[in-house]
Amino acid sequence: MKIMKKIFLTYLICFCCTYLAAPAAAAEENPLQLDDLINEAIARNPKIKAMEKEIQAYSFRIKPAQTLPDPMIEFSIKNMGLQEWMLGKDPNSAIGVSYSQVFPFFGKLKLAGDIASKTYEARQHALETTKLEITRDIKIAYFEL
Repeated sequence: MKIMKKIFLTYLICFCCTYLAAPAAAAEENPLQLDDLINEAIARNPKIKAMEKEIQAYSFRIKPAQTLPDPMIEFSIKNMGLQEWMLGKDPNSAIGVSYSQVFPFFGKLKLAGDIASKTYEARQHALETTKLEITRDIKIAYFEL
């Protein structure tokens, strides 16, 4: 048991010396670089991550906006008798099947697709604007140091 404690303490001391002292030495050797700070801020910013997910969602809206609405199929049974099955006996009893499809006016599907793609492009430009604002803020803070 004493040997295990000795080995554990040896590994613990080695770990502390290598992994905890190395970042401090690296920080003294390499001062903060502006490009590294900008890249790190853009990579870790939650607003940018949310906007990227939103852009991805908008990209999935383009194709459905250009397609026809879903068709509808309806099956119906009209039985006029309350106690028994009257289909074929009563002239008001019937079985029916219907199919319907909405066809928008000419050019509306193309316009809906154009609106969806323009919205997607607008969100991409908003993302680039946000990245530029973050870059500006970091540069201002860096040069104020």
